[in-house]
Parts: sequence; structure tokens; C-alpha cells
Amino acid sequence: LPEPPGDPRRLQVQAAVAEQREPGPVAAAAYRVAARAWAAAGDPEAAYRTLGSAIRLQPESPDHFQAAIWAYAAGAEPDAKAHVEAGLGVSPSAESLLNLDPGADVLHRAAEVAEAGGHRATAARLAIRAMEVGVPPADREAKLALARRIDASLHQPNDAAALIESVAEGEESQGVEGLEALWIEAAKLRRRAGASSEALTDLRRAVQTGFLRHEVYRDAAAVVQDHPDVAGWWHHMAWVLSGAAAEGRARTPVPELSRSALDGLHPGGEGWLEDMKRWLQAPPTPPARDQLTRGLERLESGTHGAVFDAVNDVCRRLGLVPPPTYVYRGDDAYGLSAWPVQPPVLLVGHQHLTEGVRQLTGEALTFAVAVELVHLAAGHPILSFDASSVGTSRSAYRAFGRFAGTAETVVDLMTLIPGIGQATGLWKLMQISKRLITGWKTVNKASNLASPVVRWFGGDGSSEDAGGIGRARLEGAALQFRLQADRAALLLCGSLFAAVEAILKTSPRGIVKLETFERDGLAALLDVRSDALAADEIVRLSALVAWSSGLEAANDVDASGRGV
Repeated sequence: LPEPPGDPRRLQVQAAVAEQREPGPVAAAAYRVAARAWAAAGDPEAAYRTLGSAIRLQPESPDHFQAAIWAYAAGAEPDAKAHVEAGLGVSPSAESLLNLDPGADVLHRAAEVAEAGGHRATAARLAIRAMEVGVPPADREAKLALARRIDASLHQPNDAAALIESVAEGEESQGVEGLEALWIEAAKLRRRAGASSEALTDLRRAVQTGFLRHEVYRDAAAVVQDHPDVAGWWHHMAWVLSGAAAEGRARTPVPELSRSALDGLHPGGEGWLEDMKRWLQAPPTPPARDQLTRGLERLESGTHGAVFDAVNDVCRRLGLVPPPTYVYRGDDAYGLSAWPVQPPVLLVGHQHLTEGVRQLTGEALTFAVAVELVHLAAGHPILSFDASSVGTSRSAYRAFGRFAGTAETVVDLMTLIPGIGQATGLWKLMQISKRLITGWKTVNKASNLASPVVRWFGGDGSSEDAGGIGRARLEGAALQFRLQADRAALLLCGSLFAAVEAILKTSPRGIVKLETFERDGLAALLDVRSDALAADEIVRLSALVAWSSGLEAANDVDASGRGV
């Protein structure tokens, strides 16, 4: 026997002697030792041929796959394919090949053999592992090309969809924009594979990623045309944003919204309002009730019956006693405001009740009424009181209309999304208007201020400044009240188009752009190059659309108001 003892030739001779003595597992094990020694010595041909002796004595799939790896390394393609085929015959899942952690080239070749042999699921799995081993993590196009090959050649749409989803997930975590097409492509594959639930999940990700792009809603709806509720709502969203094509199906109004359901609609999450109230030391005192209603016409069932009916219907669904409603007149008699006096009152501008550009009817009237009544139902405190707002279009809860500067505005906006780590979603809102953002330097500055703002609003008691609410915190709180009321009002009226119409008709600047909205859609008003709307209107409208994008069907909210 040659020396030294670990020489592969010596080990191979020892294996041959063991086989002569007793062919079986002991000799097969000896051949495996010799084969590994040949591989370590840099001779893959001798390695796979020696391992062939072990396979002859004791056929096992790991040995076949290991022999294939060495045969590929030796350039012995036919022998390698034969071993892969034999290994798949013993273990169709090729799990032992994956456990050997071969290189990308071997995995690609093994996938081709598996596909040719009819093992399509295994071929797809091997191809995906080849990508993971051989494609750099940042090589997006290579991953997508592999996913499409898995679908086209291997006929494994589920595996292809999973790979595309992983690409989208990874890029989304890095703040990459424009991923809507990937989510829709994955959804199409899921649908073709019969995975309807996963397809809907991908489509929801698509519309939430591109919540201001009407074409995304249309593309998503096209995937689920056989689900009319889902497709109808997304067509409705597309119509609101673009002003073109069919309206689509509005939502089915929810029958009722309890106090806990309203709490769940708050952008800050459940319990946010009570936390905020603990820090509010001395909220402003509203005016006397007679000061609010002096000289105003009380609305009765016989006069302006549509408003009377809307108030009663919304109150019934919110569990409120209908408050007395008064109409105020004048050159600027527009807007609604509910006041939490005892008993509460609702003020409605006369221009919404008579024929004209600001007249509210149908679902738009329901939305406008519901927004103000939700403030009462949710128990929102008045955070700021200006005597000039009595009998005018200003809502008692519209304290967020005054912006002291861009940086403070950004801090206020940061309270819209629970968790400052969700920067991508926040930036989408901030990028909508040039009035809110002057440059990334401002965003970075505001990010440094986010932590104390979160503590103030989160109510965790960690802020040294928790006593007394400052201007920025008041602005953020009032804005959240407004967004919560908008969400609830949308659920109660069912139509996003009507909601936008009502917001524009009850706002000072929005009314002049109503015709543009009806013709070109909401996206034209929210474009970064547009100064059509005031800052608060832009935030309010864009936030409502962003939230609406998560409502994937006309009937996906239960009686509690939460999505199901």
C-alpha cells in the first residue's frame, strides 16, 4: 500500500480489499472515504468514479448527487446527468442534493435534468436555490428573469410568484418606489396557480404602494374581474383619481359604528385619544350654546328634509341622539361644524342646501354631516377656540389649518403613521405637495424631532414635556381627529367620489377646483406641481385615498368598522 496512510490511492485499495472480504455497507463506507480523499486531492474524476463503487454496493441518493457534483466538475456531463437522474429516482425531491450545498452551475444543470424527467416542482426548487447561490442579492433583473423562467419553462407559477414577492419585499424594505408592477405580476401568477387569497394580498400591496396611481387600481381590478366587489371598488378608486372611465362600485355603507370601532379608525391606533387627553391640562372652553345659535334658523323635518334625514340616519348608525341643527347664512355661508356643548349642536352653511356650486346632495351630504357628527361620537375635545369661527365655515376641530413653518408641519405629519420607522409610507404623503416639503434637508431635520413627538402622542409617560400640549402637538392631534372622522364618514357614505366632492365643496380653496376634479380626477389636484389646494386639504385628501386603498372590496368591513 502506498504511503502516507491518508493517501487516496491507499484508501481506495483498502476499500477494494474490504469489498473482497465482504461486499456491503462497510466496503461502501470505505469507498466514500476514498472518494472524499480524491476530491480533496483535486481529482474530481477519480472522486466520482470511486464513489460509483460505493453506489454499486449501497445505492443512496446523496451518493448519486455527490457523484454528479464531482462529475460536473470533471467535465463528465453524461455521467453527471446519469447520476442526477438516478438520484431523483431514489429521492424525487432532491432534498439531499440541496443539503450538499452545490454551486449555482450544478443546481442549474440539475434543474434542467429534473425538468426533462418530469420533476417540475423539484426543478423549480433547484432553480430558485441556484438563484440564491449564484445571483447577487442586488441583481434584481437576474432574479426576475429566473422567476419568469420558472413559470414559463418549469410551469411553477407559485414558485415564480414567491420569488417575485421576495424581490418586491426586499426593495420595499429599502424604500424603493415603483414596485406596483411586481406585486401585480406576482398576483397574476398566484391566480393562475389557484392561490386566490395570496393573489388578493399581492394586489392589495400593489394598490397601497401606488395609492395615487389610477392605472394601478385598473390593473389590479383586471386580475380579479370575477370578484365584482373587489374589482368594482378598485375601478371606483381609479375613477376618482383619473376622472375617466366608469365609476365602478362604491362601498356598501356600514350599518353602524360603535365607539370602539371609531377608536380603531384613529390613525394613532386604539386608545390614542385617551392617552392624549391625559396630557391635555386645560382644553379651551367652547362658547355658550346661545352664542352659537343666536339668530340662526333651526332646521326642521319640513325644511331641507334631505339634511334632516341625513343627520338622523348618521346619528342612528353612530349611536347618537340627533343634535339640533341650525343653518347660518351670509356671503361665506359654507361648511359644517359640530360643537360639544350641552346639548350639542350642528351648524350647516346655507350654501350647501340651495342650488349652486356648493350644494351637497346624496352621499356627499351624508359624508359632510358624518364628518362633524363623528367628532361628537368619538368624544374629540376642542383643542383650539377662535371666536371668529362661530357661525362661519370653520370646524371647531380644524385647528390644524395654521402652519407655522415647514419643519413643524413635517413633525405634525409624522403623527399620521404609527411608528416613525414606516418612513416610506410617510414620505409618500410628504412628497405630494411642494408646500409641505422644501427639500430632503427639511425631512432629515424633522426626523430628528420625531422621537419626542411620538412620545408625546404615544402617552408612554417618558417625555419630560408631557405636561401641557404645545402648538405642534395640538396641530397633530387635530389633524388626526380630522382623518379619523374622514375614515368613519367614508364607511358611512360608501363613495370615495362623494367624499372628495364634499371636502372640496366645504373648503375655501377646494371649491374652485371642483370642475378640475370631476374632469381630470383627484390626482391632478395632488400633483407636486399643483398649488390648487391648501396644505391641509392636500394632507386630508391624500391620507383618505391612502387609507381607502386598503379597503379591497365593497363589503369588507364588519359591523365593528374594522376590515375583515
